[in-house]
Amino acid sequence: MADELDTLIRLAKLALDEKRKQLAVLLSKEDEMKQMKAGVLQRLADEQARAQDVMEGGRSMGPFIQASFRKCEEIDAAIAQLNTFIEQARDEVQQAFEEVKRYEIAKEQRLARTRKEAQLRETKQMDEVGSEITRRRRGEDGAHD
Repeated sequence: MADELDTLIRLAKLALDEKRKQLAVLLSKEDEMKQMKAGVLQRLADEQARAQDVMEGGRSMGPFIQASFRKCEEIDAAIAQLNTFIEQARDEVQQAFEEVKRYEIAKEQRLARTRKEAQLRETKQMDEVGSEITRRRRGEDGAHD
């Protein structure tokens, strides 16, 4: 029976590890998107700084600025969508973790019950040995009378 629980625990831990890996991939993608947005904003700031130096470049900044903000909005929308998947993955990791814990607790309870039963058997055996010794002593005492 303990082997069954060990197998269930092992399988549940494998499932938990897989879900953690999936979550890590999603979090990595989120970081990449945030870095991409930061890069767009940095390029925008760099171009604006250069445009101030060159008047002629200032006229063409409008489309660049709009494109940069559009790109940031697209990235934000992708991050928002990804966050939905991240929350779902976190929930799955939490559920998988709870499943592992349930199996581990069941195993601990089963082991404790087995230990208690063994202890009760040992106590019963010791009581029987003690009773047998006492009977023998009484029998010997009765034989000497």
